[in-house]
Amino acid sequence: MMECSAEEFLKAEHDDPLSTVFEEDRAAAAYLLENGTTPESSTHTIIRKSNAKGNTIWVDMHYAFFEHGGRSYAYCNYFDITGMKENEQRNQAMYDELNNEIQTFSGDRLAVIRSNLEDGVVEEIRGSDSLTVTRSARRSRCCSRGA
Repeated sequence: MMECSAEEFLKAEHDDPLSTVFEEDRAAAAYLLENGTTPESSTHTIIRKSNAKGNTIWVDMHYAFFEHGGRSYAYCNYFDITGMKENEQRNQAMYDELNNEIQTFSGDRLAVIRSNLEDGVVEEIRGSDSLTVTRSARRSRCCSRGA
């Protein structure tokens, strides 16, 4: 994930744990490290980091803070979620593009329908009837996925 040796990673994290965190994400990471939780009382946050080769990775950062024998400890897990975030961004771009097509509906199409398969509803329909009157409907029940 970090594309360096464990020793190099530990040295970089020890010297400045936030140095590889994207500027926009540093406040969230710093808050978690300083307070033991996020403002929402979570023990994890999602950040972007640069690895040793300068590539951007998305990291789900989990921390547990505890004391034992008079010493304070932090237990950390980093999960590489880069693939998941890239898929999420592609899906959002596709949704935005297709939604734009609905909004720019033209008379050369019979109908444009956006269905929410998770909730089993038709969120929007745009089309023309036989009298070429444009209609728009929202939030109608439809079949759920797999039905």
